[in-house]
Amino acid sequence: MTYSFSWSGVVPDNQTRSFVFSNLNVLRTENARGRMWLTRNENLGELEGRTTNERFVYRSGASEFTDPLQPYIDRTVPVDIAASVTKTSDSLVGYLTPMFNEIFKIAIDNGYPWPLTKVGCRYGHDPRNAAFPVLGPGVDDQFFVYLPVMDHVPFQPSSASAFANDVAAVIRTWETAMQIPSSPTKRTGFYEFDLSVFSTLSNSMGTPVLRLRRMWIKRFD
Repeated sequence: MTYSFSWSGVVPDNQTRSFVFSNLNVLRTENARGRMWLTRNENLGELEGRTTNERFVYRSGASEFTDPLQPYIDRTVPVDIAASVTKTSDSLVGYLTPMFNEIFKIAIDNGYPWPLTKVGCRYGHDPRNAAFPVLGPGVDDQFFVYLPVMDHVPFQPSSASAFANDVAAVIRTWETAMQIPSSPTKRTGFYEFDLSVFSTLSNSMGTPVLRLRRMWIKRFD
């Protein structure tokens, strides 16, 4: 991508340029490197419809940053999963599968390798048994107690449905061990997910390119 700008002939005291590239999917474009060069005499005859002889055009060498820049999107705004996807069934798997399909759409549609992914989950509920219907995190009258459910080490999912089934199986096992189905506050319960997606361009386990926190869904009996 190249950006060109004309010069008025006046050298300003401070020359600041900002570049904004909108609607870039960080799972498709995982990094970028800035490069700049100067060209002189290239469009001398532009107003008369003439081109400049290449031997009269001066072009400087390119100056660029040493390392590419890796983006990092960290979204902390609560997202109601049930209101954001089209469910395949009225179950946890039925909502998680289309959610993972949407997040990893780039990999699925283009045959890219699935990126390393880390997922965490915690269970929230209102001990007063008052937050009903379930409103999830971020409500004005928030008085939730949270319990850790899972914190999966980074791994490479094989498909959205397999990913959803694995997560749901861990949650079901945890619910049984914690006796959640017999809890008096189970009707106020919800699960909150924290998903991190790492770059496919590096084997290092550094900062992810995408982190989605506070994605939640009500508990299913």
